[in-house]
Amino acid sequence: KERESKQQRREARLRYLLNKLDNAESFVRNEFGNYLGCCERVKERGNETVWLVPHCKQLEHWRIRCLSSLPDENGFTIQLENEHKQFLGIEDGIVTTSLSTADEYKNDANYQWIMEPNDESHYEGRVTWFSFHIKNAKTGKFLSSTENCFPDCFIDLKDEPVDWSIGTSRVTLMVIGGGNRGFTYARYSGENPDLARVVGLVDPKDYRKEVFRMHKRIGAGLNEEYMLSDWRELVLLGRVTDAVVITTPDRLHAEIAVNCSQLNYHLLLEKPMATTQQDCQDIVRSVKENNCILAVCHVLRYTPYSRKIKELIDSKVIGDIINIQHLEPVGFYHFAHSYVRGNWRNTKESSFSLLAKSCHDIDWIRWIMGKKCTDTSSFGSLRHFRNDQKPEGAGSRCLSCDVESTCPYSAKSIYLHLVEKMGHTGWPVDVIVDCEPTVESVTKALEEGPYGRCVYECDNDVVDNQVVNLQFEDGSTASFSMVAFTEELCVRKTKIFGSKGEIEGDGEYQIKHFDFLTQKTKIHSPDPIESVRTSLTNHGYGDYFIIKDFVEAVANNDQAMILSGPDETLESHLMVFAAEASRVDKKVVSLDW
Repeated sequence: KERESKQQRREARLRYLLNKLDNAESFVRNEFGNYLGCCERVKERGNETVWLVPHCKQLEHWRIRCLSSLPDENGFTIQLENEHKQFLGIEDGIVTTSLSTADEYKNDANYQWIMEPNDESHYEGRVTWFSFHIKNAKTGKFLSSTENCFPDCFIDLKDEPVDWSIGTSRVTLMVIGGGNRGFTYARYSGENPDLARVVGLVDPKDYRKEVFRMHKRIGAGLNEEYMLSDWRELVLLGRVTDAVVITTPDRLHAEIAVNCSQLNYHLLLEKPMATTQQDCQDIVRSVKENNCILAVCHVLRYTPYSRKIKELIDSKVIGDIINIQHLEPVGFYHFAHSYVRGNWRNTKESSFSLLAKSCHDIDWIRWIMGKKCTDTSSFGSLRHFRNDQKPEGAGSRCLSCDVESTCPYSAKSIYLHLVEKMGHTGWPVDVIVDCEPTVESVTKALEEGPYGRCVYECDNDVVDNQVVNLQFEDGSTASFSMVAFTEELCVRKTKIFGSKGEIEGDGEYQIKHFDFLTQKTKIHSPDPIESVRTSLTNHGYGDYFIIKDFVEAVANNDQAMILSGPDETLESHLMVFAAEASRVDKKVVSLDW
């Protein structure tokens, strides 16, 4: 649950600290002079300055010396070193579990704290939880330890002020839809003000506008004239920026995209492109007629992991592709949140599961295969989240349910406990309220809103499991499975079988290649991205690279710089529509190109 929410937690924690303490700004460098990021100076204690230091690099082992306590319970100030005893900086933190017997040694210079990542605690180069081990610095004897502490202080954003009046070469953006995805892409401009500037936001919710204004860098670049509530207001203004970022509900994509392209806006369009085949075709026709750049957010194409697989396939290390097996494990609580209680639960209000959730994957298969699909078949159903599966004694709402404590889909567990026990206010908690998430606001949302409903009494109709079979023009095949009931959250697994070898990918870090001739296995990793300093790390850094490539494409007026442009995206969307038609009509569907 930490994976998609760390940034919101960090920002909420930063706002809290800055409200309490004096703040200033500075750059942080290590002892070798290497730039580590821009940080907030939150308080000066005599000659000592306490810093909030961003994550610097992947740290396999952190050694820390406790310097002093913050005013908060369980607070500490630490000096960070890596396993080579290289100084990394000073950091303030709050741990969300008690340090128990370790507390008594906190301010004693004779003792050293060692902070180590727990098993499976890394996520894209970071430690998401850790253990403290306390030992006597002189004798080396370990005295105590505590486990499963969560860092709540690592700030990735570069928050030094920006003079937006300087320079005119940066790409200007309007964000249409200020939710999680819109704010994610907007943060790119905050981190790269020399390349892009968000000028305005279109969103009916005032709270979302305030979130944009509160961001030090994004807020400073906004023009209040362009803080709008309806996309039609933007159309009436004409073309006021170079491009628009469309992250609205799926069913609104087509009308907004067509109208904006007619005004010659370049488009970054969240997937799916649209919810009907005709609307997708209309978007492609309009952007081509008006010479607009279109990038659809099929972020899986843009990850270093995917690009490494594509590089291996194109180099023919496994010969010709014969078959691809691809799995998307959605995650049990993620599916309950988004596709049972949430915005994508109902086909009429949004779209079917394969389009809303897995058009990513069908597009990825098509891109890796590099050939046109000729035939498809599919099966799937709403197997579990139905009223006839409701446990005996269950109520209509989780907060008043007698069997809530035995239900893995409890809204109390998914939302309320995150706020109460961890102080977590990011995804998915921030989705269910239109204000700052608190115990009170989340409780009210669960009492009155859709996210507090029993998962067996919702108006959901999208499938919770589906398989898709694809045949391509040279006779090669692929199979795709989407399933809701998994521990892992959207970390895809893939096997690719070729005429000279096979490739197996874990979805994130490791790609195994077995060669039939030598009968040896070689491990490949994505190309390193150590130079990238960004908070846009979700989807394996796909969020970062798609907005980066889009901004560069707009700056150079070059559609060829986009991996997910109009033609390739339309083709993979038509595959999705055909697969769903096969599932509904129970027959094989051929695609006529």
